[in-house]
Amino acid sequence: MTENQNFYKMQFQMFPLEGNKIQTYLNHAENKMKKLIDFLGYKPQAALELGSGMGLDAIGLSKKGVPVDALELVEDLVSFARNLQAKVRSDVHFIQGDFLNFHPDKTYDFIYYLDGFGVSDDQDQVKLLKNISSWLSPRGKCLIEIYKPEYWKKAVGVRMDLSDTVSRVYDYDHQAGAFLDTWTDSGTGYSYTQSLKCYDLEEIRGLVDRAGLMIEGIKAGGAMDYENMVYHESVHLDDCMMYQVVLVKKS
Repeated sequence: MTENQNFYKMQFQMFPLEGNKIQTYLNHAENKMKKLIDFLGYKPQAALELGSGMGLDAIGLSKKGVPVDALELVEDLVSFARNLQAKVRSDVHFIQGDFLNFHPDKTYDFIYYLDGFGVSDDQDQVKLLKNISSWLSPRGKCLIEIYKPEYWKKAVGVRMDLSDTVSRVYDYDHQAGAFLDTWTDSGTGYSYTQSLKCYDLEEIRGLVDRAGLMIEGIKAGGAMDYENMVYHESVHLDDCMMYQVVLVKKS
């Protein structure tokens, strides 16, 4: 599940971090984690984040008093997250590693994977979900965020300028059923693409069932109005760009 590794390295290098942006990102992450805890209905005692990136969400959850382990493949991102948390005095255990080769010595009552599920093929998704099942405590819950195929089929060709030199363009691979997100730096000429497989609800039910899990809850995400460049945080499940499912072990 390392197919997008070069994209994540490049995205980190291109990510706008000037001025007060880091503090803005941290404030947003802490607010997002508060809403996530409210949605769960309980405060986790041991959480695991999968694909922690720059560590913003893990730090935000830690600031809410939740012990967090955060697993990330890209070493540069792990280093950044560790340096950032030293500055803001959070207490996350950042781990550099691969989801399919992670062997924790404990279980978690909450595992979450935001904005990244769908790397590789169905077989690897099932492997990951089986791992998640083994990492969960008996009453633990897992929340994953999934891209909706119908939304991304309609977003083909959408372009956004992220800075004076960096732009992103969306596409869709119909054969693979995957959303494509290409970032390009006109200053260097470098361009990298992230590919994440999209799933409708019935497809996710099938994968989850194969892994010995079941869906306890579903929450629709937001959608972007690209004409006016306005993000609507909550829309109907039929219209959202991604949705979240809460998973528990089968009884």
